[in-house]
Amino acid sequence: MILNVLFRSSFPAILQSPINAGAFCMLSGLIIVPLVSSFTKAPEKAKVDHCFACYEDTVTVKVKNDLGE
Repeated sequence: MILNVLFRSSFPAILQSPINAGAFCMLSGLIIVPLVSSFTKAPEKAKVDHCFACYEDTVTVKVKNDLGE
C-alpha cells in the first residue's frame, strides 16, 4: 500500500485506485500467510504457554464493574 501511495503511476491501471490496491493486498495476504506458515516450524509449546499464562489468573471485580447481569 505504501508503494502504491508513493509510486501510483508505476502500478497497472487496475491497481492505481487505493481501494483496489487495498483489496489486492488483503487477498494476497490470504494466500501468503498460509504458505509461509506451512514452511515455518511451530513455536515451542512452553513458549506459547508462557505468552498466554496471564489468562490463567483469577480476577475478582466488584458487581458494579461486572459486565454480566
